[in-house]
Amino acid sequence: MVLYALRAALHLVALAALAVRGTAIDLPGRSLVDAQISAEYVAYGVQYLAPKSVTGKVSIIGHSQGGGLNPQWALTFWPSIQPLVSNYISLAGDFQGTPGHVADHFSMIVDPAAYGLALLALEHGGPANITLFDKAYCTYFKDDVLFQPNNTVNALVSVVDDALAFVNATAVKAEPGLQPYVCQRGFASKCGPAF
Repeated sequence: MVLYALRAALHLVALAALAVRGTAIDLPGRSLVDAQISAEYVAYGVQYLAPKSVTGKVSIIGHSQGGGLNPQWALTFWPSIQPLVSNYISLAGDFQGTPGHVADHFSMIVDPAAYGLALLALEHGGPANITLFDKAYCTYFKDDVLFQPNNTVNALVSVVDDALAFVNATAVKAEPGLQPYVCQRGFASKCGPAF
């Protein structure tokens, strides 16, 4: 079972249509607000879905902050969910990127290579093994499921919604204060109101 911490729907629609069972969560403010709260959604999603999975585990797939900071924060501050996660796939997360393939932050959500790598990781229950990767995904989507009318419309609506949320996001005047559990675990010395 997959917990989709992303809204950009091409990967979600395609993987769902290929019977990769999963659930998408809407992170608060499309993950443009306090990452600590979004991470709580991820942690709860894992706890909720794992018992419903045949294996008792879930894979997390996310884009941007929903694939980088939010799952990492959840896995760090809710260590009880770590054994419930079998796979963690980040698309355009805060990591080193995709060597040898050009896809920027936003195009990653509609990139066939990113889709192919995510599908490979999900099919094999672990990191994508590059020796098994079908290089045809470097140039096109191999699966016709992406181009069926309903899938294309749903994907486009989701991409437009994401773009509008980003453009219309309200700028914050200060970073939110750290939650008390961050200080209790020794990760910071000052928690509380915004700084």
